[in-house]
Amino acid sequence: MSRPPYGALTERCFDAIIDWSIELGLIITGSPHSQLRQRAALRRLDSRLRADVGVSRTEALRGRRDLTP
Repeated sequence: MSRPPYGALTERCFDAIIDWSIELGLIITGSPHSQLRQRAALRRLDSRLRADVGVSRTEALRGRRDLTP
């Protein structure tokens, strides 16, 4: 497995820092657009309502779509 060039690695780290700082700002301000708040809302739904939205229980817990067929 080869390592990505130094610039690409630095760019990914920078993008991750920007994403986390935006999320932190949303959390601090109590924004409903925060991913953590959205996941918490999905976890509180019962299974019937989650099925209406198209999200499984494990997807709501992990915060990402289940891509297995």
